[in-house]
Amino acid sequence: MARRSPLPHPSVERLMGSRRRECLAQVIMLHKRHLQRLLTSSCASYHRCHTHLSLAMDCPELRPTQLPESGKAIAVPDVGGLHHHDERAAASLHAR
Repeated sequence: MARRSPLPHPSVERLMGSRRRECLAQVIMLHKRHLQRLLTSSCASYHRCHTHLSLAMDCPELRPTQLPESGKAIAVPDVGGLHHHDERAAASLHAR
């Protein structure tokens, strides 16, 4: 650690590291608005689709259970197509 630098906050460092690896290292930023749009979309996707160990492997935003009978699983693009999450075909038609 550099002398006279502030102490790093572990949670913030982990969040910034994952945003950098999963999002920023994969895309060339065009301008400030593009960066803001990408980070906003990435954070929304993270809370909507990613499971968290501290939440008993659930997402921060509640989502309906999608049973196999409700249709075929399809990949839905997230973060401008950089990532994808799976949904049932019938569930994705009702959600939009």
